[in-house]
Amino acid sequence: GLQIIDIDPPESAHIVKSVVCPFVAKGIYVSNGYAYVANGSYGLQIIDIDPLETASIVKSVDTSGYSWDVLISGGYAYVADGSSGLQIINIDPPEAAHIEKTIDTPSYAKDISVLGEYIYLTEPSGLQIIKVTPFPYIVDSVNTPGSARDVYLTSGYAYVADYYSGLQIIDIEPPESAFIVKTVNTPDNAMGVFVSGWYAYVASGDSGLQIVNIFPPESAYILNSVQTPDLARDVYVSDGYAYVTNHHSGLQIIDVDLPETACIINSVDTPGIAYSVHVSNGYAYVADGNSGMQIIDIDPPESAYIVNSVNTPGYANDVYVSGDYAYVADVTNGGDFGCLRIIDIDPLESAYIVKSVGMYDGARNVYVSSGYACVANDENGLQIIDIDPSEEAYKVDSADTPGVAQGVFFSNGYAYVADNNGGLRIIDLW
Repeated sequence: GLQIIDIDPPESAHIVKSVVCPFVAKGIYVSNGYAYVANGSYGLQIIDIDPLETASIVKSVDTSGYSWDVLISGGYAYVADGSSGLQIINIDPPEAAHIEKTIDTPSYAKDISVLGEYIYLTEPSGLQIIKVTPFPYIVDSVNTPGSARDVYLTSGYAYVADYYSGLQIIDIEPPESAFIVKTVNTPDNAMGVFVSGWYAYVASGDSGLQIVNIFPPESAYILNSVQTPDLARDVYVSDGYAYVTNHHSGLQIIDVDLPETACIINSVDTPGIAYSVHVSNGYAYVADGNSGMQIIDIDPPESAYIVNSVNTPGYANDVYVSGDYAYVADVTNGGDFGCLRIIDIDPLESAYIVKSVGMYDGARNVYVSSGYACVANDENGLQIIDIDPSEEAYKVDSADTPGVAQGVFFSNGYAYVADNNGGLRIIDLW
């Protein structure tokens, strides 16, 4: 463990205190009255050494690898964690220390140094240089009573489709002190949500589309319901129409120009299982499960039809369109792996995949903004992908979340993650 030795004078140095650690002590760093000990297979031990004579362990942080070395900088402990790469641990305060981020490295991290805003890790494969500031971290969590599946932001509020607990309306100004202001119970499982004007549109499973008056949010209530043929999964509202993906019944197009008298005006059957929809420039793009992405001409909605399909190698869960590209969250190998498929849709008739960015676990949802794609990646939290240019897209960062990331929305430097049983996680990206 830790040996504290009085070296004044060096000629009569002697041990003044020993602190036994659970495993072999491999590395040590002392800062602000605490000693941080890299403790092999037992992670990081944090020892209060003020005063020295009563030094004791105040916190243990287990890491997934074998911790060899540690350094402290700016309120964080950086641990060289063997096969688990770099562990970044929030130590403010030390007694509540917790892992905030893991950065995978090519081989086996053993030694660590810091200079400015860069971390230097030595590995058998060579020197890894990692920029660590700024990096994503969770600034707030809002525990919702159900299972958070989807999220939409507008006008200082987050609207969360909370599965068996309906619609949760959350005040997010400021993000650091977000709280639930209203719960609207829906007749079936809330799976997707979109907000337009004074209304929230909730895809509510076997109960179809629920139209919720949200003016003001604190007194929101269901104004109208439109029954769909089967399970309503996702919804997008544009130009007075709601586009609802409907499991085995494809895309349902609902006139919501007058929400009080909303009704289905057209249906477009798709070959797969319709999971998600995004509307852009007169077309609806449907993530259609094992049938990839379906492109539907919706101008006019009353005569909508499929104009093209792009087969994705996996199972298309979600789609987001920005500019000349469609971004599809795709699941492969039975859900073990995910992939962001970037599809050139200009022209639509010859749309094709130009780039795939792989990730562990299932890719469930994608949101694109400011040259980045944010992907909700199941148990691996949030993946952040640089898509500028799209043909050279690559993963630049990630943020682990305690739950299972199902949905994501990006706004003003924050990512809002629907984290299943973990509720809503608000992550500062920059």
